[in-house]
Amino acid sequence: MSYTYKGTDYSNILLRSYSSTWKIGQSLALFINPADPSNPIAAEEQTVFPFVLMGFGGFLILLWIGAFLTNFINARTWWPLSRPEYQSQAA
Repeated sequence: MSYTYKGTDYSNILLRSYSSTWKIGQSLALFINPADPSNPIAAEEQTVFPFVLMGFGGFLILLWIGAFLTNFINARTWWPLSRPEYQSQAA
């Protein structure tokens, strides 16, 4: 791949990704780090999949916390129910 950035030509640069839809001579959108312009990243390489995966993991953690708290509250370990069937009497 060849490109020009701020008047400097870069040629024979390899990208970290490949797409079978890319054709010779086709223009690609690139992200270029100004500190290291010889290491571009194709815009198509930036996907939302990691964010979706993290969101799903966060949802599962919140679901687990909710289930744990519901179980803890329903167990009433700090404040037992005062129903007659739970009370014992001395004989």
